[in-house]
Amino acid sequence: MQLAVFLLAGRGSRLGEHCVEMPKCLITVNGEPILHRMLDQLDEKKVKRAVLVVGYLWEEIKKSVGEKWKGIDIEYVVNEDWESTNNIVSLYRAKHHIKEGFYLIEGDIVVGDGGLDLFSGNENQMAVSRFLPFMDGTVVTIGNNGVEKIYLKTTAGRPANPGLLYKTVNIYTLTHHDFQSIILDELARIIESGETNVYYEQAFANLVNSGEIRFKVVDFSEIKWAEVDNIDDLHFAEQLFFKE
Repeated sequence: MQLAVFLLAGRGSRLGEHCVEMPKCLITVNGEPILHRMLDQLDEKKVKRAVLVVGYLWEEIKKSVGEKWKGIDIEYVVNEDWESTNNIVSLYRAKHHIKEGFYLIEGDIVVGDGGLDLFSGNENQMAVSRFLPFMDGTVVTIGNNGVEKIYLKTTAGRPANPGLLYKTVNIYTLTHHDFQSIILDELARIIESGETNVYYEQAFANLVNSGEIRFKVVDFSEIKWAEVDNIDDLHFAEQLFFKE
């Protein structure tokens, strides 16, 4: 795949003073901004184009990244409603820039070298990692056919046994066909119902749990990765990637 879409519009309020003058994706982990690190890895995978869906302090991102990052052409989509909506709206507003299969990546993910090598071909794929006690957020169960069911934090019937669960890493690949013909319609349906403050994962959960789409599992359980959502996450990431 030669396209990546980054969701970068949010403020990162749980990171406190770290996000007063810069968006979350530019926070450094051991001296390297999160977004720069991921763009470097995508450049190594021969990605040619990246769409950055931005909002909070988006001009700082443009100053930092520009319109070209090594071999990657950079495009910007501004979600002007970033304060009152969630990333489901950001993904939907990128639709006109998506003409092929693509990586979908959240802007607070730090991944060790080689993580993206686990993705292969033009398929719907979801990076997951075996659930550990300190983890939170969306989880999935998996089987021989890939992701069996997605459980958001609010999903009824979420399994109590963590040994059955895998945590979503928030890196995906999506085929152009399924995005255009299935996923966009579900994003639009949710947004038009007034649920603009949910995550795009709500659409994925609806579609996977009803059997309309499938995701192949990309197991990151042995890959170094971190989601930098709060101060504790930042400290964890800095320890995990110290002197990598």
